[in-house]
Amino acid sequence: MSPLKRSILPCSLTFLNLLCGSLSVYFSIRGYYDAAALSIVLAVFFDSIDGKVARLVGMVSPIGAQLDSISDAISFGVAPFVFIISRFPQDIFLLACGLFFVACGVFRLARFNVLPKTSGFIGLPITTMGLLFPFLYVTGAGALLYTMTFLVAGGLMISRLRIPRIR
Repeated sequence: MSPLKRSILPCSLTFLNLLCGSLSVYFSIRGYYDAAALSIVLAVFFDSIDGKVARLVGMVSPIGAQLDSISDAISFGVAPFVFIISRFPQDIFLLACGLFFVACGVFRLARFNVLPKTSGFIGLPITTMGLLFPFLYVTGAGALLYTMTFLVAGGLMISRLRIPRIR
Protein backbone atom coordinates (compact mmCIF):
# COMPACT_ATOMS: atom_id res chain seq x y z
CA MET A 1 0.00 0.00 0.00
CA SER A 2 1.36 3.45 -0.88
CA PRO A 3 2.23 5.91 1.90
CA LEU A 4 -0.52 8.23 0.71
CA LYS A 5 -3.17 5.54 1.05
CA ARG A 6 -1.82 4.50 4.47
CA SER A 7 -1.96 8.10 5.71
CA ILE A 8 -5.58 8.71 4.70
CA LEU A 9 -7.19 6.85 7.62
CA PRO A 10 -5.19 8.40 10.50
CA CYS A 11 -5.45 11.88 8.98
CA SER A 12 -9.18 11.38 8.45
CA LEU A 13 -9.59 10.51 12.13
CA THR A 14 -7.62 13.60 13.14
CA PHE A 15 -9.82 15.74 10.93
CA LEU A 16 -12.93 14.15 12.44
CA ASN A 17 -11.61 15.30 15.83
CA LEU A 18 -11.19 18.80 14.39
CA LEU A 19 -14.64 18.77 12.78
CA CYS A 20 -16.30 17.60 16.01
CA GLY A 21 -14.63 20.45 17.91
CA SER A 22 -15.70 22.92 15.25
CA LEU A 23 -19.25 21.58 15.33
CA SER A 24 -19.26 22.02 19.10
CA VAL A 25 -18.42 25.70 18.60
CA TYR A 26 -21.25 26.01 16.08
CA PHE A 27 -23.76 24.22 18.32
CA SER A 28 -22.71 26.34 21.32
CA ILE A 29 -23.22 29.58 19.43
CA ARG A 30 -26.66 28.39 18.31
CA GLY A 31 -27.59 27.34 21.87
CA TYR A 32 -27.68 23.58 21.21
CA TYR A 33 -25.70 22.70 24.32
CA ASP A 34 -26.46 18.98 24.39
CA ALA A 35 -25.17 18.63 20.82
CA ALA A 36 -22.15 20.81 21.66
CA ALA A 37 -21.24 18.60 24.64
CA LEU A 38 -21.70 15.42 22.58
CA SER A 39 -19.50 16.84 19.82
CA ILE A 40 -16.67 17.39 22.28
CA VAL A 41 -17.01 13.82 23.58
CA LEU A 42 -16.93 12.50 19.99
CA ALA A 43 -13.75 14.52 19.42
CA VAL A 44 -12.19 12.65 22.37
CA PHE A 45 -13.08 9.36 20.69
CA PHE A 46 -11.46 10.31 17.38
CA ASP A 47 -8.43 11.76 19.15
CA SER A 48 -7.98 8.57 21.15
CA ILE A 49 -7.75 6.39 18.04
CA ASP A 50 -6.00 8.54 15.41
CA GLY A 51 -2.50 8.01 16.85
CA LYS A 52 -3.09 4.31 17.42
CA VAL A 53 -4.21 3.89 13.81
CA ALA A 54 -1.22 5.91 12.56
CA ARG A 55 1.18 3.62 14.45
CA LEU A 56 -0.71 0.54 13.27
CA VAL A 57 -0.38 1.48 9.58
CA GLY A 58 3.16 2.84 10.04
CA MET A 59 2.29 6.45 9.22
CA VAL A 60 3.47 8.43 12.24
CA SER A 61 4.74 11.74 10.89
CA PRO A 62 5.64 15.26 12.05
CA ILE A 63 2.76 16.71 10.02
CA GLY A 64 0.35 14.27 11.66
CA ALA A 65 1.59 15.33 15.09
CA GLN A 66 1.05 19.00 14.24
CA LEU A 67 -2.42 18.36 12.82
CA ASP A 68 -3.29 16.45 15.99
CA SER A 69 -2.17 19.32 18.24
CA ILE A 70 -4.05 21.93 16.23
CA SER A 71 -7.17 19.77 16.30
CA ASP A 72 -6.77 19.25 20.05
CA ALA A 73 -6.41 23.01 20.62
CA ILE A 74 -9.74 23.57 18.91
CA SER A 75 -11.63 20.54 20.25
CA PHE A 76 -10.41 20.64 23.86
CA GLY A 77 -9.42 24.29 24.31
CA VAL A 78 -11.54 26.56 22.12
CA ALA A 79 -14.67 24.38 21.96
CA PRO A 80 -15.05 24.00 25.75
CA PHE A 81 -14.32 27.73 26.14
CA VAL A 82 -17.07 28.71 23.66
CA PHE A 83 -19.39 26.05 25.11
CA ILE A 84 -19.13 27.53 28.61
CA ILE A 85 -18.91 31.22 27.69
CA SER A 86 -21.98 31.00 25.46
CA ARG A 87 -23.95 29.71 28.46
CA PHE A 88 -22.84 32.57 30.74
CA PRO A 89 -22.18 35.50 28.36
CA GLN A 90 -22.41 38.24 31.01
CA ASP A 91 -19.75 36.78 33.33
CA ILE A 92 -16.58 38.79 32.58
CA PHE A 93 -14.48 36.96 35.21
CA LEU A 94 -15.48 33.62 33.67
CA LEU A 95 -14.48 35.02 30.27
CA ALA A 96 -11.05 36.04 31.58
CA CYS A 97 -10.50 32.67 33.25
CA GLY A 98 -11.63 30.92 30.06
CA LEU A 99 -9.09 32.87 28.01
CA PHE A 100 -6.41 31.87 30.51
CA PHE A 101 -7.51 28.24 30.09
CA VAL A 102 -7.26 28.40 26.27
CA ALA A 103 -3.80 30.02 26.44
CA CYS A 104 -2.59 27.36 28.90
CA GLY A 105 -3.95 24.58 26.69
CA VAL A 106 -2.19 25.89 23.60
CA PHE A 107 1.06 26.34 25.55
CA ARG A 108 0.79 22.79 26.87
CA LEU A 109 0.33 21.40 23.36
CA ALA A 110 3.28 23.40 22.03
CA ARG A 111 5.48 22.21 24.90
CA PHE A 112 4.41 18.62 24.26
CA ASN A 113 5.42 18.94 20.61
CA VAL A 114 8.96 20.16 21.35
CA LEU A 115 9.90 18.05 24.38
CA PRO A 116 11.39 14.58 23.94
CA LYS A 117 8.76 11.87 24.13
CA THR A 118 8.68 10.01 27.43
CA SER A 119 6.55 7.35 29.02
CA GLY A 120 4.24 9.98 30.47
CA PHE A 121 3.05 13.56 30.22
CA ILE A 122 4.29 16.79 31.73
CA GLY A 123 1.21 18.72 32.76
CA LEU A 124 -2.39 17.64 32.47
CA PRO A 125 -3.19 16.60 28.87
CA ILE A 126 -5.69 18.96 27.25
CA THR A 127 -7.68 15.98 25.94
CA THR A 128 -9.02 15.38 29.45
CA MET A 129 -10.99 18.62 29.07
CA GLY A 130 -13.01 16.86 26.37
CA LEU A 131 -14.53 14.70 29.08
CA LEU A 132 -14.43 17.11 32.02
CA PHE A 133 -16.51 19.99 30.63
CA PRO A 134 -19.29 17.81 29.15
CA PHE A 135 -19.42 15.95 32.49
CA LEU A 136 -19.76 19.23 34.40
CA TYR A 137 -22.50 20.29 31.99
CA VAL A 138 -24.46 17.08 32.58
CA THR A 139 -24.20 17.59 36.35
CA GLY A 140 -25.68 21.10 36.04
CA ALA A 141 -22.56 23.01 37.09
CA GLY A 142 -22.82 26.77 37.45
CA ALA A 143 -20.57 29.63 36.41
CA LEU A 144 -18.52 29.56 39.63
CA LEU A 145 -17.54 25.91 39.19
CA TYR A 146 -16.64 26.50 35.55
CA THR A 147 -14.55 29.52 36.55
CA MET A 148 -12.64 27.47 39.11
CA THR A 149 -12.26 24.61 36.63
CA PHE A 150 -10.81 26.95 33.99
CA LEU A 151 -8.26 28.24 36.52
CA VAL A 152 -7.28 24.89 38.03
CA ALA A 153 -7.22 23.00 34.71
CA GLY A 154 -5.21 25.77 33.07
CA GLY A 155 -2.69 25.72 35.90
CA LEU A 156 -2.42 21.93 35.80
CA MET A 157 -1.88 21.92 32.04
CA ILE A 158 1.14 24.23 32.29
CA SER A 159 2.46 22.64 35.48
CA ARG A 160 5.49 20.35 35.58
CA LEU A 161 3.32 17.62 37.09
CA ARG A 162 4.25 14.23 35.66
CA ILE A 163 1.27 12.12 34.64
CA PRO A 164 1.64 8.50 33.42
CA ARG A 165 0.11 7.50 30.10
CA ILE A 166 -3.01 5.36 30.19
CA ARG A 167 -2.74 2.63 27.61
